[in-house]
Amino acid sequence: MAAPAPVPLPPGAKIAFVNVQAIAANSAEGRAANAKIESLVKKKQGEAAANQKTPQDQQRFQQEAQQEVQKLQAELQNEFQQRLVPVLRQMAQEKHLSVLLSAADAGVIYAEPGLDLTAEAIKRLDAATAAAPKK
Repeated sequence: MAAPAPVPLPPGAKIAFVNVQAIAANSAEGRAANAKIESLVKKKQGEAAANQKTPQDQQRFQQEAQQEVQKLQAELQNEFQQRLVPVLRQMAQEKHLSVLLSAADAGVIYAEPGLDLTAEAIKRLDAATAAAPKK
């Protein structure tokens, strides 16, 4: 099923929003970050059996593995936001918006469909990521 055609931003609109969770889940960068986290979780699950000689060993290993996964998640989230915010800022400036909201944080209950710039943000982030030099 094809995605619905994007609805244009209403003329004169000064406020719009994006769904940051959808950007994280559907952008190339977000999917890559999720894959890295899943890979680490699987690696730790594979190592778990070898590190479970006693209940204390098991508990210590689980705590250390959880901390490692949380640290990676925080690092990747920080990197993602550092790349996303300039893309969103440029988009808001080009559209002459006064405010660009995060839908989840703002608690948007209803908005005209044209005010949702999530799909455009994903396209722009993917384009910026593809153009950026690889580390």
